[in-house]
Amino acid sequence: MKNILKIAALFLFLGTFTACVQDDDYTVPTVVEVEPKNAENGHEYTFDALMTMHYENFYNVVDLDTEVPDPANGADPSVLEYSYLVGYVISNDRTGNFYKSIYIQDAIENPTIGFKIDVDMYDTYFNYEVGRKVYVKLNGLGFDQINGVYSLGTLDGTSLERIPELQVPNYVQRSTEVSTIVPTQTTAAAVNSGSVPDGILVSLPNMQVPFADLGITYANLDNTYSVNRDLKSCDDDEVVIIRNSGFADFRTVPMPMNGAGTLTAVLSRYNSTKQLYIRDTNDLDFTGDRCDPFNPADYTSIFSEDFETAVDGTNLDFAGWTNFSEAGSRVWREEEYGNNGYTEFSPFGSSDASSIAWLVTPSIDMDANTNEKLFFRTAQHHLNDDVNNTLEVFISTDFDGTNVLAATWNPITVDMPDSDTSWYQFIDSGLIDLSAYSGNINVAFKYTGSDTVPNQSAGFQIDDLYVILD
Repeated sequence: MKNILKIAALFLFLGTFTACVQDDDYTVPTVVEVEPKNAENGHEYTFDALMTMHYENFYNVVDLDTEVPDPANGADPSVLEYSYLVGYVISNDRTGNFYKSIYIQDAIENPTIGFKIDVDMYDTYFNYEVGRKVYVKLNGLGFDQINGVYSLGTLDGTSLERIPELQVPNYVQRSTEVSTIVPTQTTAAAVNSGSVPDGILVSLPNMQVPFADLGITYANLDNTYSVNRDLKSCDDDEVVIIRNSGFADFRTVPMPMNGAGTLTAVLSRYNSTKQLYIRDTNDLDFTGDRCDPFNPADYTSIFSEDFETAVDGTNLDFAGWTNFSEAGSRVWREEEYGNNGYTEFSPFGSSDASSIAWLVTPSIDMDANTNEKLFFRTAQHHLNDDVNNTLEVFISTDFDGTNVLAATWNPITVDMPDSDTSWYQFIDSGLIDLSAYSGNINVAFKYTGSDTVPNQSAGFQIDDLYVILD
């Protein structure tokens, strides 16, 4: 009897279940998005209003629960349910170059400012794709500048924290509107001068990878550290930094070697340093011709040294080169950073009252050819307007390969970095005419400075030295 009852119950259950589906249509129901009713129930704040709050709070973190109209603070709940900010998404973390953040700007075109929203969420691009209009609920959030970037997040005391993943949809509400963002057209010089607002999507024309970095990858091959990579303007030789994550999908991809073109990126900063973040490698549309004044591939080289075999942190001992200390305990060093080798001198930390260091090339034969030109790149760090430590360049026709101080050294004029040049930014020397020389010559670099005299321990780097036939 019990078995008969069980069987009957089973048929009754199956009949009930199958009755729910009458037409054998098992398709997934269509999800219809509804526009959040923010305009009816809330108060819209502008980006400028939040910046004013930050200013009035003496640039400290702003607790938006106490600063915006909130029913919990006396506002009429029948009129104001909450306060919100309207923005448009410009970042995309699909490739991993943006970490737990959503950048928004205040307009589709010609924006005046942009903010970063800190979220404890990966793959935000699924719900917050580029161009998506969003309503950011302000009540319960904080607002501050983190390393110079205007940022929204939850508050932990006086610290700004990421919005917890499950709360992100509540605070960052999707509109049904998705628009095409028009990047703000600008220049490298304008970016570096600070005349372009942070946090917006920008487009820079006529950019290329500097010659010294040709073949370099977007990030490091052997670690997952984030790195800065330089891009140079063909129009004014200004250099901007693009910041690439060591976790980006494209970190091992070589940067464009043979082209120049448009850079599109989110403009951000780290304190006073401007940084540009690309969404993926398509943001470098470098399909035009390079604009280098000098490309070694276009010439025959009779002497070259790119220092790519440098052993990081060792005294330079390349074959044929002379590395000599006239004063002080240090000589020129081999260095490597970001898969680029170079040589560097700095007396910092040596306690030497005087540092005079010479680096001399091997002998170069000037009789076998004509119309020779010299080219190299130099960079500096910690150079100060009020110092007299220098890097000088000389040529000798009587250096014996051993006694540097016994040779006659003739100074030559070249383009060099100064204190206004960004640290570690390599500057082209220009093409120096050597056609008047005969016999054998040597090129020398002479550093003069001090570790005990204030502001005289700046460092200089040398890279990509060529003697070519023009």
